[in-house]
Amino acid sequence: MKSNHRLLFFMYLGAGILSLALFLAIPLFYIERANWMNVMFPLLTIIWFANAFVHWKQMKRKVMS
Repeated sequence: MKSNHRLLFFMYLGAGILSLALFLAIPLFYIERANWMNVMFPLLTIIWFANAFVHWKQMKRKVMS
C-alpha cells in the first residue's frame, strides 16, 4: 500500500496550525479556558507537528533515493 507522504504532511501541518490558532483565539471569543483546554490544545499541536515532521522526513528519504 503506497502512502502519499506529501498529502499527509500537509494535512498534519494544517491540523497543527489550526489547533494552535484555535488555542490562541479562545480569548477573542470570550470563552473561559478550562483546564482540559490548557492541556489538550498544546498537546494536540505537538502531536500534529510531530506527525508532520515524520512525514517530511519520509518525503526527504524518498527524494534522496
